Amino acid sequence: MQQSLTRGFVPRSIAIVFIVCLHAFALSTEDKATERQMIEHVRKIRAVELDPKLTNELFGHWLSRIAGPQAEIAWEVNDCGEQTGGPADRGRDLPVCVQAQVTLPDKATLIVMISIGTLRKGVHGRATVKDAFIEKNGETTTLKKLSQLPNMLR
Repeated sequence: MQQSLTRGFVPRSIAIVFIVCLHAFALSTEDKATERQMIEHVRKIRAVELDPKLTNELFGHWLSRIAGPQAEIAWEVNDCGEQTGGPADRGRDLPVCVQAQVTLPDKATLIVMISIGTLRKGVHGRATVKDAFIEKNGETTTLKKLSQLPNMLR
């Protein structure tokens, strides 16, 4: 009798685990597609829209050109550094930023965060520079405007 219970239970539990994993994979795939769209949205913003002293080229192209051919750029979507992990975050519509992390040939790191909306509302409003800074040899230099960047990289 016990053998038949085990035989019926194992396939059902495997099916349940499979369905849960498939659902998690589907959500993860959907999230990744949304993140790719957000990153592409920021890469295609005209640089001049983020700083009036910049050119009219696409921000992704501008950043690559300014950083140089040996630089490596990693793009990600995050909460603009505002999530605390505490109870105050519960129910809060957190901001959404697309971040470009640029590793320069001299091992300096440039971070540029572009605010594009919120978790609940999605991409909305005008994209703005939330933060931009360079870390080199343990020192951090904050940029007030993206147009400062070309001179800082020389």
